[in-house]
Amino acid sequence: MDTSKSNIVRPAYYNGKRYWNLEEYSETQRQIGWKTLLAFLVTLMTLSGLILMSGFYLFCWIFIPEMTSQV
Repeated sequence: MDTSKSNIVRPAYYNGKRYWNLEEYSETQRQIGWKTLLAFLVTLMTLSGLILMSGFYLFCWIFIPEMTSQV
């Protein structure tokens, strides 16, 4: 029996990418998770900012009409 080939390390292929160990796969998944979270938070902050600015404008338009009237 040839024992020289029994200790060969082979990479695992998953979703078209090559991983040599589980830590590499975990790091890749963590990076994908952070990018997804960051995109979600940026979208959420942008939408909340637009809603807040629109609310301020409506408040001024209703309660302080001289600030929004055309001169």
